[in-house]
Parts: sequence; C-alpha cells; structure tokens
Amino acid sequence: MKIKALTIIALTIGHVIAFGQNENLGQIKLEVIGSYKATIEDAQKLNDLPRTEDTARSRVPVKFEIKPIVLPTDYTPEPLKPARISKSAIEPVPRTFVRIGAGLYSTPLAEVRYDSDRSRNNAFGAGFNHYSTRTGIRNIVFDNNGLSTTSGSVYYRHFFTNYSLGASTDLEYDRVKYYGLPKLALPPVDTFSAGDPAVQSYLISTTRIDATRLVPVSEFAMTNLGFRFDFLRDRYDIAELHAALPIDFKLKRTDNRNLNLRLAYEHMQHYNTKNDLAMAFSANVLRVRPAMNFSKGEWQFDLGLNMVLSSYVRKNLISIDPKDPDEMYFFIFPEGRFKLPVITDILEFDGMLSYDYQLNTLRTLSRQWLFTSPGLELDYTQKVHAQVGMSGLIFPGASYHLSAGYIDWRNLPIFYRSPLYYTTPQNIQGVEVLYLDGNQVPLQAKLSIKLTKNIDAEGIVNYNHYEMKGGQAWHLPNWRNEIKLKYSNGNSFDLGLDVFFIGERIAFDQSLNPNISARLKPYTDANLHLNYHYSKQMSFFLTINNMFFNAYEHYLGYPAQQFLAIAGAVYKL
Repeated sequence: MKIKALTIIALTIGHVIAFGQNENLGQIKLEVIGSYKATIEDAQKLNDLPRTEDTARSRVPVKFEIKPIVLPTDYTPEPLKPARISKSAIEPVPRTFVRIGAGLYSTPLAEVRYDSDRSRNNAFGAGFNHYSTRTGIRNIVFDNNGLSTTSGSVYYRHFFTNYSLGASTDLEYDRVKYYGLPKLALPPVDTFSAGDPAVQSYLISTTRIDATRLVPVSEFAMTNLGFRFDFLRDRYDIAELHAALPIDFKLKRTDNRNLNLRLAYEHMQHYNTKNDLAMAFSANVLRVRPAMNFSKGEWQFDLGLNMVLSSYVRKNLISIDPKDPDEMYFFIFPEGRFKLPVITDILEFDGMLSYDYQLNTLRTLSRQWLFTSPGLELDYTQKVHAQVGMSGLIFPGASYHLSAGYIDWRNLPIFYRSPLYYTTPQNIQGVEVLYLDGNQVPLQAKLSIKLTKNIDAEGIVNYNHYEMKGGQAWHLPNWRNEIKLKYSNGNSFDLGLDVFFIGERIAFDQSLNPNISARLKPYTDANLHLNYHYSKQMSFFLTINNMFFNAYEHYLGYPAQQFLAIAGAVYKL
C-alpha cells in the first residue's frame, strides 16, 4: 500500500508540471497492475583470477605485542645428589679351568686349561683335552670297539703399539677301531668270531705364527700376516704336510669405500713313507682376492674377484675314472655380497655370490669322520655358491631368516662304502671318499624366539636337493632339521635340549647288493645338557646323548652308540 500511494503522488506531480509548460504533452493513461516485487539474479564473475589490489576491501593494519605473564607455583624441585666417582674391583678372570667327567661304556672326559693374567705386554697359556669311549653299540660283531682323542696346546702372544705377534703349537693324537661290522646273519659274517678289529691312528701337529694389526687402518696398511704348518702321520705309513701363508692388506678411504686385498700361498704333500708305488699327491696354490666394500646409508655392498692359480700333481693314481696326473688350473670369478635393510631392525634382504677352491687333505677329511679307510684318494674341490635371503622381526623377541641358494660342485668329497664290505676282511675297515660333480639347491628356514626371560628357542629346517653326475649324493640327507631349547635360571643352573631329525639317506646302488638295504632309515635324536653352578668356582654338569635310545647308522655298517650319559665337575680358579 505504501508503494501504491507513492506512485499516485508521483504521477500527480508530473501531471501538474506537464500542464505548466507551453506545449501540449497529450494524454497518457496509466494503470496500476500490481505491486513491485524485487528479484535476485545469479552473480557472474568478471575475472576468474582477481588480483588483491582489484578488490574493494583494503588491508586492515594490526599492531600487537606479546608479553609474558608470571604465574606463581608452589612446586619445589628435589635437589640432585652430587656425583661421586668410586673405584670398584674388577672380577678376576679365571686363569685355571679344569673339567673332569665320566660316563657309561668306559667314557672318561678331561679338560685342563691355564691362561695368564691380564697384561699390556704379553699373554700365554696351555691346554690339555682327552675323550674316549668304547662299546655301547648294539648288534655289532666286534665287542672291543671305540675311539680315543687326546690333544694339547701352548700359545704365546706379545703386544706392540700397533701390532701383536703370536705363536701357538697344537698336538693331537686320535685312535679308532674299525668296528663297522653289524651282525647281518649273512655269510661270511656269521662265521666271524668277535675279536679285535683293525686300528687306525692319527698324529697331527699344527704350528701357527701370526702378526695382527691392533689399531684401525687410517690409510693403507697390512692387517694380518700369518703362517700355518700342519703335519700328519697315520698308522699305515702315510705322511702329509700342509703349509699356508696368508697376507691381508686394507686401504681405507673417507667416502665409505674400503679396499681389501688378500694374498695366500698353499703347499701340500701326501705320500707313503715306505712304498714309492702308493698313491701320492702334491699341490701348490696361489690366491689373489681383491675386494671393495662400501655403504650407502644402511645399505652395504662387497664386490671383488677371486683369482686362483693351482698346480696339482697325482702319482700312482688308481681310479675308475682316471684323471690327468698333472693339472694346471687358473680361474677368475667375480664375488659379491649385499645387505639391504628395508625397515631398520624389522625387514632386511641379503645375498651373496662366492667362489671357493679347497685342497682336500687327510687331516680335513678325517676330522669329518675318524673312521676313514687308509690310503684315501685326494683331490681339490671347487664350489660356486649363490644365495639370497630375507630376515626380519615377527614381534619383539621373535626373529626369522629365510634363504635359498644354488651350489655348483666340482669334486665334492662324499663318503662311500662298498655294499660288499662284509665279504672280505680288507674291506672291513672305514669309508672311502668319492669326488663327484653336480649341483645342490639348499633351502633354509630359521626361527628364533625368546619365550620368556629365561627360555630361548630356535628351530632350523634345512632341505637340500642334489643332482650328481656319475652317482648320487651318498649318505647325504635331503632333510636336516633341528630344535634347540635353552633355559637359564640366573646364576643357578643352565639347561639345554637339542632335538634333530635326519631324513632318509641312500648309501649305494641297490642293484649292487640286494641282500642288504641301500636306504638308511630316517631318525630323530636328542641330546640334553645340564649345568649346575654351585659357586663362582665350582659347577657340575650332566650330558645325555641319544636319550631316545634310537638305533641308526652314521654311515653304512657304522651304527651309532646308544644312550650315553656323562657327568662331572668344573673348577675355575
């Protein structure tokens, strides 16, 4: 209504003004059809990206000042106790260690060791060990069986400013009886009478001299210089000497790249002291192994070369597959190793590619199995090994490691025994050694768990697949698994349990002798270790081997000793 009244007044004033003029404006008819209604239209942007200075709003100047306000409190900090430095006596390191024990089947055990006091100038010591056992093997023809091993050692080391110089001598005497003749109820075994089996013994002396750098390398320096000499004599007039001279150098740089260089020379002779027509072997090997290790953050890499120059001489060789009497060998192979932490302490990848050239000697082979036959054939072994792995943390206290690899073997030493060993007295001895070419695929899974504060557990699963040329991987199982448990009750006692499983093994070609089985049965065995600490100086121990009384064979015709318990005491002063 208000808008309508204003409209009528405006028209009336306009009409009066119009008639006040000299000209005739005519007549206009106006009609009101309704009241005014306001409308809102959509806004349209004139510029999609307007500038600040184009806006109508101006900047508002602001001035401010921050001032602290003191708030009263009633807190009074506790005064710190003054730091005090006091001397505390270091617990003395035992200088004398004595371990004496005895077990079933006439099994004595003795270990004595003496080490000098701490000194900045020198250190020296000596040790003695003895272990022997006999009988305790079921269903065996020779009742008088067993083994004995005795060793002694002395050492001396002098410390200089940058290097230490050391020397040591070890002497070992091993004696075994070839008991490997089970009661098979087969001729001619059933006609044999129990008696003394053939005997083998080894006398081994080892001398070492080395110079080792004690302080870190700043630029370029020799880090190790060594010399080792081994000499062996056995009961069957075999003599063997082996000498090695390794030298290590290191060049350190400031860009996380270090260069290592290893030079090594080896010499070996193996011969019969009374028979010039017996098999004899000799070898000279020169190794050059440069390698560079560098890191980038937590990533670590090693790259290098392995160069081997070898001269191998064979005399009077008796073999089904004759080999060249004289062989020169030169090989260059790249090597590498890496470690890549993806998540620190949580997930890590690793891998390596390596090459190895090894001289097989009577000393190294007899350490693997004392019951080896006299007059073994020797050869070198070449190994190319590639492997990748992954390790990580499952949860606090539980970690794992998985690995898979590939190994190419040349002249892999494999223990073998003729399936007709029981038919002739000369074969009723130990095992032979065959050298086969082939490849191996090893797979391993390892899990370590800390179950409680005092209990640790570890499980290892190993699977190996072999493809050998000219035979099989005799006596080598595909499965080899192990579980370890360890309990420690502070300073009172320690308890350990090792349970292992060995899968089925093939000992020979079944067609060569159908009267005995070529398959050695799989078995599970367990060993128990208990240590009770009576005081800091005195403790007692108990060891039980083959606690499940399992009957199994180490190698064809060589059964394992049944349940064996050894108890004794340890004294430290």
